[in-house]
Amino acid sequence: MKTTLKFFRVTLFGLLSLMQSCTTSPISYSNEDLYTNFDNLVPSAEMKNEIAILTWNIQFGFADSLEIFDAGARGAHEHLDNLCEAIKSMDSAIVGLQELAINLDESIVQDQARYLADCLNMNYAVGQYSSYHNGKEPFVRGVKCLTILTKYEILTISNIEIYSNQPDDRRTVLVANLIDSNNRSLNVLNMHISRKSSSIDLENQLDACTFIYSEQKGPSVFLGDFNISYYSKCLDGLLNSGLFVLGEFEDEECNYGRGWCGSTTSKCNNYLGVLIDHILVYTSAFEVNSHCLIDSVYWSLSDHKGVVGKIELR
Repeated sequence: MKTTLKFFRVTLFGLLSLMQSCTTSPISYSNEDLYTNFDNLVPSAEMKNEIAILTWNIQFGFADSLEIFDAGARGAHEHLDNLCEAIKSMDSAIVGLQELAINLDESIVQDQARYLADCLNMNYAVGQYSSYHNGKEPFVRGVKCLTILTKYEILTISNIEIYSNQPDDRRTVLVANLIDSNNRSLNVLNMHISRKSSSIDLENQLDACTFIYSEQKGPSVFLGDFNISYYSKCLDGLLNSGLFVLGEFEDEECNYGRGWCGSTTSKCNNYLGVLIDHILVYTSAFEVNSHCLIDSVYWSLSDHKGVVGKIELR
């Protein structure tokens, strides 16, 4: 009888887990409202033919060598200033950041989005995708955010939830509708796919990304930490919708003295030995001129290496 009851419990648990993993709208375990905000701090620049774009997971403003709960790791002004210098060096008109912290207990800079926007003299949009909760430090709190920094005016933003597995692992797509000084428009989408999700949940997140992208009107750029390699079949939906993923790199960095890289094969160290941060552009609107990793002098600033692309309006 005990064996039968145990089998029934295991089977029921398995069925419930399977049902949850197959749902296209994963259950939300949190009633917390996701924080969103944007501010235009500077007048809109002109959208020149060539636009430099950067995507970077900045590990909550902590260096590559630091776990954010290590003694002495404080997310300090100096580190954010170094990130600002790195972004400036690329002369990027659009920057997408993942793992940006707001009100994180362990960080000296409490609003990293506004701090970087002020430093870069750019406008910014921010969208929360989770609340920080670490198993080792359960009483540490903070807000995990996606951020878009730009030289163009931000007209509207939306922060659309695409996944929620537990309170500290919700995911969204942050969408910013931009306009330049000549009233030319551009949409920027930024996201961070969950690494904890099952293969079905991963596909559901990317299907949601494809749908959100398909709803945009006009030229669009989709960037972020995809947590999969550029040759993954999971990207097919986005690619079949008219997006093109910038080719990957083989230990190449952006060095203006040597020119830009542009190889189409890669096994570049980033995470798990493969680059997982990508920039996708709308093929009908843009031509890709170049793409590379941020200069290696900045690689120690995060556990990810910033990915840069230069695209040209057709």
